[in-house]
Amino acid sequence: MPKTVQKPHEAEEEYFARLEVEKKCKISEKKRAEMAQKEIESLKKIHARRCAECGQELETVVFKGIAVNKCFHCGGAYLGREAFQKLCGRDNHFMNLFMEIFQFQS
Repeated sequence: MPKTVQKPHEAEEEYFARLEVEKKCKISEKKRAEMAQKEIESLKKIHARRCAECGQELETVVFKGIAVNKCFHCGGAYLGREAFQKLCGRDNHFMNLFMEIFQFQS
């Protein structure tokens, strides 16, 4: 009889996801500490208001009081930390509506 693979419990998945994020945060903090302030400012200027996927300029669209940075070239939608926190406090209907509105239209 073939063995069935059991999916880890959600709490376990969340635990390991948190560990991974913490690990990557520590690595990022170490890199940032090693970078000169001038280099950090240079990177900010190069990447500010640019899409992470295609590099095109982002446009801000306000949806239900939340600022969403939208790339009209590739369809990406990006949230800042505060916007994401606001979004997480909303119901599932909001997320479905959000995805419907911000999906890429070709």
